[in-house]
Amino acid sequence: MPNILDNTFLGGAYSDPEISSILSKQSCLMAIIEFEISVAKVQGELGLIPVKNAKSIQKRLKTIKVSDLSFHKFLKADGIIIPELVKYIRQEYLSIDDSKYLHWGLTSQDAIDSARCLQLKDYFNVLESRLNSFLNLGAEKAQDYKYVTIASHTRGQVAGITSLGAKLSTNFFPILNQNIKLSKLKLDVLQVSLGGASGTSNTFKDLFPVLLKGVAKELNLSAPTISWHNNREGFVELGSILTIICSSFGKFGADILWMNQSEIQEMELSTVGKSSAMPHKQNPIIPEILMSLADIANALNGLLGSSMLHKNERDGVAWTKEIIALEQIMYCAGIACGLGLKLLQTVNPRRDNIDRNFERNRGLIFAESAVTFLSSMYKDFDALSIVSEAIRNVNTNQSTLLVELEKLTEHKVDFSKVFDPVANLGQAPEIVRIFCNKVRNTCNN
Repeated sequence: MPNILDNTFLGGAYSDPEISSILSKQSCLMAIIEFEISVAKVQGELGLIPVKNAKSIQKRLKTIKVSDLSFHKFLKADGIIIPELVKYIRQEYLSIDDSKYLHWGLTSQDAIDSARCLQLKDYFNVLESRLNSFLNLGAEKAQDYKYVTIASHTRGQVAGITSLGAKLSTNFFPILNQNIKLSKLKLDVLQVSLGGASGTSNTFKDLFPVLLKGVAKELNLSAPTISWHNNREGFVELGSILTIICSSFGKFGADILWMNQSEIQEMELSTVGKSSAMPHKQNPIIPEILMSLADIANALNGLLGSSMLHKNERDGVAWTKEIIALEQIMYCAGIACGLGLKLLQTVNPRRDNIDRNFERNRGLIFAESAVTFLSSMYKDFDALSIVSEAIRNVNTNQSTLLVELEKLTEHKVDFSKVFDPVANLGQAPEIVRIFCNKVRNTCNN
């Protein structure tokens, strides 16, 4: 299935050759063939099909080259690839005697679900590698910027002091958490499917448990407790985790886009895009892509969630939605991980502009600290009134909060700590420490 984001108008912005290779048509076909080879091997060993036929099927299927298979040959009226693909392999690669035992006791869903899990094994390896690289670099940057003070914003307005390290840590903490969940979920998701026509594995009789374990071992997948034909919780949960990862990268992109905005310029991007009409433009393309991927993944995740309504023992509608939506969410998450790392590698703080923006604020960012500080000398109401009046005077006199507070306080007050950015960091350094420690303990084992 092609990546829906691999669009002519968008150029190559959303392309990812590594993920595309894992999810390619060729990969799908080879995963299906690998599944059929493994099933025939174990069935032969257990005497479910004649040994000579099992060995012949394995030998012949191993000669199949993807280049010999035209995907479009199998796009018939069945709604899925398996019936025509199996028919084609029987006719083109197997003897009449062998063909009777190919796909024996199986159903299309066994082949497709197992093949998807084989693809997911490779996908998880790539995704976890990218996530670990991102998180390790994220921890390094967070530590470097632990005491780089910046203005925090709530509801689009300057609020208080935080550090760039804490901002990165809080942005990346959900990615770290989902990476941990992804590792735990693998055992539940990477399962072989051998449910047969109705999910009861009736054809295999008493040999089913041994067959299931044997095929699972051959494919390096888990053996499910019961058939999961109409239980899609694993894939739905996976889609949710991948969507949260996309959303977290999207937030990272949104914050960088805001901080890179022309009037603010607190973060500088070394990788930018051009405008066809305005030569001065330096467009923040990667942040925009990360935000777009988050929105697209969230829309697809709603569709994927509805596939849990898998009616009776097999539902063609729910299954189709899952096949389409999960794969596209996988693309989104894979692309987001790659571009998130690239953005982190190419973005740097502009300390001159950070300082300039503090100056432009005229000290109003320290208003909450001033109230807290003065409360130890005045009643709470008086302290709030003093600071509120000082703020009004700042706007009237085009002055600073420090100057106006010094005018209003009755005794000589040392405001040095109130207006010291580092002294107002609160738990920001601790946030960085917790994040970096968790990365160190989970991403390097």
